Amino acid sequence: MNDLKKFIEKETYYIGLKLKNFFDHEEVTSNSISEIKTKLTTNLIRTIKKQEIDVGFIEEYSSSEDYTKKKNNLHIHILDGSGNMLRGIPYFGTTITLSSRGSKGVEPIFSCMYLPNLGEMLTSEKGEGTKINGKNVNVSRIEAIENSFGSIAPTMDEYMSSVMSNLGEISQTSEFRLETEGTGLYNVRYLVNGNRDFWVFKHDPEVDYSYNLSIGAKLMIEEAGGKVTKLDGSEWHVGDSELLASNKLIHNYLVGI
Repeated sequence: MNDLKKFIEKETYYIGLKLKNFFDHEEVTSNSISEIKTKLTTNLIRTIKKQEIDVGFIEEYSSSEDYTKKKNNLHIHILDGSGNMLRGIPYFGTTITLSSRGSKGVEPIFSCMYLPNLGEMLTSEKGEGTKINGKNVNVSRIEAIENSFGSIAPTMDEYMSSVMSNLGEISQTSEFRLETEGTGLYNVRYLVNGNRDFWVFKHDPEVDYSYNLSIGAKLMIEEAGGKVTKLDGSEWHVGDSELLASNKLIHNYLVGI
């Protein structure tokens, strides 16, 4: 298993560097983004087969219905933040997560996320915590929602309106803030490092959403001391297209909004 984890980390880093080189030196268009994603995915799968690694692989926009019969699967999200990349914004990254099928169903057990613009590798292993460049990180300890700083998907205007309405006058004078980044990987990074206190996402057909990103995000956030559920507070499962993640101190309040 250690060799497999090293392989995942190495390939995540390699793909991230390739994406940065593409962004820095090539003409970035919708077509060229599709081409580089296809090329990097094909190369990764070819390497897995060549090295006879005994895992299945789940590509970018697969759901829980698309699993192979393998006990272990790699969830591959080659590029997160393609919209940013297209607009010349260097907020993008890549992630690969290893899951295992057990008595509780499919669960993430190891995940890597690489953010080439920051030069940061996030790693997380079940029961071992979450690290950024080898240093342990933890979610924030903010207790008051009015002092919190959250990340929210650009598709969630209705939720944002509800938050502001429920906070009432407090939101006008407090430190409460909401931001969007156009990439889930950065939202995960900000949350696990305590830079932000919550992240809320709900899938919209017009916006890319990768189950392969969210399965790794769940592991990263929980191992950093956070909590991940659906918007109503119920248990999150692979294939669910909404996600509410935060430190445990404000989670119940966010569920109630």
